[in-house]
Amino acid sequence: MLVFGVIVSLMFHTMKTKKFSYKFFIRPSKALSDNVIYLRVIIDRKKKDISTAVIVSQNQWSDEIQSIIDVRNSMFNEFNLLKLKLIQHIDQAEQAQIKIDFDFFSHFFERGIKKQENFSYFVLHYLEDNSYRYGQETIHKYKNQLTKLSRFKSDVKLSDINEDFVLSYKRYMMSDLNNKLSTAGKSLIIVKQFIEMARKQGLVKTDPFANIKIQRPQGHRETLTIDELNLIVDFVQKTASPTYKNIGTYFLFSCFTGLRFGDLKKLQFNHINNGFIRLTQTKTKDPVSIPVNQKILNLIPKNKTDGLIFNVLSNQKTNKHLKTIAQLAGISKNVTSHVARHTFATTALTIGIPIEVVSKLLGHRDIKTTQIYAHVLDDLKIKEMDKFNLL
Repeated sequence: MLVFGVIVSLMFHTMKTKKFSYKFFIRPSKALSDNVIYLRVIIDRKKKDISTAVIVSQNQWSDEIQSIIDVRNSMFNEFNLLKLKLIQHIDQAEQAQIKIDFDFFSHFFERGIKKQENFSYFVLHYLEDNSYRYGQETIHKYKNQLTKLSRFKSDVKLSDINEDFVLSYKRYMMSDLNNKLSTAGKSLIIVKQFIEMARKQGLVKTDPFANIKIQRPQGHRETLTIDELNLIVDFVQKTASPTYKNIGTYFLFSCFTGLRFGDLKKLQFNHINNGFIRLTQTKTKDPVSIPVNQKILNLIPKNKTDGLIFNVLSNQKTNKHLKTIAQLAGISKNVTSHVARHTFATTALTIGIPIEVVSKLLGHRDIKTTQIYAHVLDDLKIKEMDKFNLL
């Protein structure tokens, strides 16, 4: 906490001369849900804001001392030390009579925080620069993984991530966090994904995963049977609750179209024309085209014709209410928003739609992804056939 103490002592030390002044502040990121720390420099009454590319939540930042105050932020030490280095850098420049202009500050930050030194910084900086490639849910997933990694070790450098580190992290997830093998595998896959990106940029020389096989057992995909789907339909038609009717309606819409939750949230009336739903998928950025049948038409609100089709709540609130809806409808399964997409796939295959067509409707790039649902159907067939043993 020495760094924090030093920064507190400097809380009123915003460098000012006749020529320039500066201060740190945070600004909401256009790509991420958190904020980016900026340096505002004023020279001869001209202003320039310089991004440090450091990501911070509102409650991790203090405007009063212009610093990160939450030690759980992976950039806590590095950024706060950088502030002190900036003061020293300015003092040295003034003593050496070096010109202090906007480039002076820009070049300092290009050198000052090196993305190759910190894994979290590298990932967040990459997401900031490539936000157009990812949906908000994907970005949120990656950020959650960084938080999880920081619980294992704070301030992880790219150079820290070697084979021993990966194996130790895996043991930590399975023993300390009680993660299942599949859950730990998903976390390691994300780390591997960004290490590969760092390798392509020449920031990592060797592959820490070269001798590590990440086991990815197929997790259980909960789906609704046709009978259970009809129970939901019946419940939504009869319920007097506006909340349950709203959530149940857009859940069923996903069951009958296969749309992901993220695409459902952004679905507008102008996405439907000439008998098709046509949109670019948030997750893959690939286009998808879905014919609109009567089942789908019956679920579209009749009281408006433009803007968003549904009032989609957050995923967390949706799942909370879906659990209750399922119970009230007489279904004992754990029903979540993603169950809808799985249900569409298995229902489509059950009623005889060819797997190649189902794959296109789901927007899968590879039919192998769709074949997972064929395996789910096989498991269901085995379970149903076992009922003969009870005769």
